[in-house]
Amino acid sequence: MKKIIDFLNLGNQPLANYYLKKEQIKNKEKKYKLIVCYDTVTRLVSIKKTFSSKMMFNDQYPYRSSMSKTMQNHLRSCQIKLNNNLNRKKFLR
Repeated sequence: MKKIIDFLNLGNQPLANYYLKKEQIKNKEKKYKLIVCYDTVTRLVSIKKTFSSKMMFNDQYPYRSSMSKTMQNHLRSCQIKLNNNLNRKKFLR
């Protein structure tokens, strides 16, 4: 039986990395309820309500993980470690 447990309520928050222009600061920024929950079946932590990727990652979104040198290096390092680990396991069989 799936059971979701709310454990952190951060109240109403604006979307992350949605930077306002100077002329937009005087306008009321749209905010959304941000609740973090735990799924007892999958044992995963996630936000309770998700939003469409189009709403969150528009043309003005400043961060692209695929273009980040830091992220590329990190993923390359993970790939090497995983390959080494898999090769070791094959060798030990």
